[in-house]
Amino acid sequence: MRKLKLLVGGLMIFIALFAISTGSAFADIVIKNGSTMKVSAGTEVIVSADVDLETGATLTNSGTFTVKGDFTNAGAADLGSGSFVFNGTAAQTIGGGAVSEFEFIEINNATGVGLSGSIQVDKTMTLTNGIFTIGTSNLIFGVAANPVAGTLSASRMILADG
Repeated sequence: MRKLKLLVGGLMIFIALFAISTGSAFADIVIKNGSTMKVSAGTEVIVSADVDLETGATLTNSGTFTVKGDFTNAGAADLGSGSFVFNGTAAQTIGGGAVSEFEFIEINNATGVGLSGSIQVDKTMTLTNGIFTIGTSNLIFGVAANPVAGTLSASRMILADG
């Protein structure tokens, strides 16, 4: 059993995470101002709905963080060294006031993932399934970023605003 520490309004809450093959699932997650959520290495967290980081909130991911809804970041830019997987069954959006800085990000949603705010990829972006629409937002690759992983096709690509 693993424990996930979640600081909510100054109160430390321990959530027991049982090691099961599908990971630990949560509904909506809202990380409040001044709170921190830490995901340890080797831990998989699956959020079946939306993730919202409020201004002043921090998410430090060293494991695998799977999001099936929208991801809104108004909090800290650096999201840790772990992987973020976007694999909902409906169109998803990544946005918010802060530039979300991902080490590893995977797009695996046949209905697509769109940006409504800028993101930075510091290591690897993997296109597994679906179109990643950046529109007029910025998709920034850090100095140590690898080439985009995955085979590009009509159903697996990065689409700008044109």
